[in-house]
Amino acid sequence: MANIIDWFNGLFKNENKQSAINTSNQIDFDYLPSLGGSFTSSHAETHSNPTLTSAVDAIARNGAKLKPIHYINQGEGTERINRLLQTQPNPYQSTYDFQYKIISTLFLHNNSFVYIERDERGNLTGLYPIKGQSMQFGLDADNDLVCKFTYSSGFEVYIPYSQLIHLRRNYRSDELLGDDNSSLNPLLKVSDAQMSGTVRGIELGANLRGIVNYQTTLSPETLKKRKEEFTSQYLSLENSGGVVATDQSVQYTPIDSKPYTISEQQINTISNQIYNYLGVNPKIVSSDYNEDEFASFYESVIEPLAIQLSLEFTNKLFTDREKAYGNKIEFTSIGLQFASMESKTKLLKEIIPMGLVTINEARSILNLPKLTDEDGNKRLQSLNYADTSIVNEYQLEAHSSVNGQAGTHLSMSNQAEGNSSTNDQQDNTSTNPNEGESNERD
Repeated sequence: MANIIDWFNGLFKNENKQSAINTSNQIDFDYLPSLGGSFTSSHAETHSNPTLTSAVDAIARNGAKLKPIHYINQGEGTERINRLLQTQPNPYQSTYDFQYKIISTLFLHNNSFVYIERDERGNLTGLYPIKGQSMQFGLDADNDLVCKFTYSSGFEVYIPYSQLIHLRRNYRSDELLGDDNSSLNPLLKVSDAQMSGTVRGIELGANLRGIVNYQTTLSPETLKKRKEEFTSQYLSLENSGGVVATDQSVQYTPIDSKPYTISEQQINTISNQIYNYLGVNPKIVSSDYNEDEFASFYESVIEPLAIQLSLEFTNKLFTDREKAYGNKIEFTSIGLQFASMESKTKLLKEIIPMGLVTINEARSILNLPKLTDEDGNKRLQSLNYADTSIVNEYQLEAHSSVNGQAGTHLSMSNQAEGNSSTNDQQDNTSTNPNEGESNERD
């Protein structure tokens, strides 16, 4: 396994890369005065407490599912940056391992650093988690902020703060760093004492089986020898009959020992306090959650983490000019699919008719493979929904159509009335001649 020196030396074996990292024997800074901001790997990080590690693992496992995407003006950005972010940020880690590492480090001692590697043109070429035994802020000769990382082997490395992604948690008292987890140490000590006491009680209960009382006074050496003989003869696996045979000089009293165990309530009290400190529900840790419980965990833990990652990666990976052109990194929850199939089906029934997702996006929600042809990028939409840009035009055309139909009906009605009047006049004229003839005859 490569050590940390090989890790850093490997970063700059290509002379076309910008060497922002300096080892202690290569440092050219004139001075590095302390700014008061520093941290040391805390007790909580190196602790093997199963309650703590399981809670951090639950957060890191789910946080590592967040998908980083490079956007430019709401459209997906360059393929090169997205490929680096979504597959392999550095030669040693996949994206999942990389995100798991920085998230677990963040929750273990509330500070997590990532070195930004660039080539000679300033293009992003790699992202590397940086974690030493201790870290101290300082200033170089140009009064630029610098981080000094010291490792347990004594190896030191100095990195400009501008080329580090810095994630913080419990960011309160220090100007630059998140507070340590010293407030968690008492809980961890109590939890350790519970586990150690249980183990010790079980060991004592299993070892003490009875008392052998010899009726005569024996020297310590003889007593020890007799005890070993008694144990080997009657308390070993070779005593298949399970019977102890003694005379009047020996009296054996068996002990019905019960292992000492701590109540479940006592264990849960301490465990829940550790979970609460990290903001995790015990059901999340044991993967025994329902949709509502995971939604609560997402909104309270994962979503704030995604916002923090998005802002810090955007601010450190892009210049002000690049951000002005719409460059940004967003950590999305596409990989966090915690809903049941029934809920997913109901969701798709609502959003597909509105044209909110493509066919491939809908298939992704159902954990189905994407279509490779152009149909996968199509959006289906119900005819019951109209494009807002043409609603007014549609309504005007419909209004004109209605008015035109009304005018046609009115014209036809007037024409019909005119024809009826003419017919009536003709009827009246046809009767008058008869009347005249009658008068002439008279």
